[in-house]
Amino acid sequence: MLERISALYDLSVVQARSMARAGAFFFAFVAGVTTFKSATNALFLARRDPTNLPYLYLATALVVTVVTIALGRQLARRPAKPVLRRAVLGTSGLVFALTVLAAFDVPGSLGALYVAGEAYPTALNVLFWARLG
Repeated sequence: MLERISALYDLSVVQARSMARAGAFFFAFVAGVTTFKSATNALFLARRDPTNLPYLYLATALVVTVVTIALGRQLARRPAKPVLRRAVLGTSGLVFALTVLAAFDVPGSLGALYVAGEAYPTALNVLFWARLG
């Protein structure tokens, strides 16, 4: 299969392997983002007042801005691979903790989970493309 890809796109087998890995990761990433964002949106709307959504949108914009700036600074000093690895692990831990807190209906946790569900795709997408170069 790699030979086919390399011939089709005029790539070496090594480049075709990298392209296949990146494509598989991106497919899993988009599937995960779609599932997670749908779940956090539905959970928030089922348990909280939808009139609070504008505040969550503002919080999401603020968090995305802060995270993007922080990632830009990290990427200016370090290679993308370790930053991506650390971000994936940190985000996973954050989402797990927020999920547990939301399961116990801790005040504010559902809103934080919603914001995390909206912000993490942006951060990981920036890192994915930075890693690809």
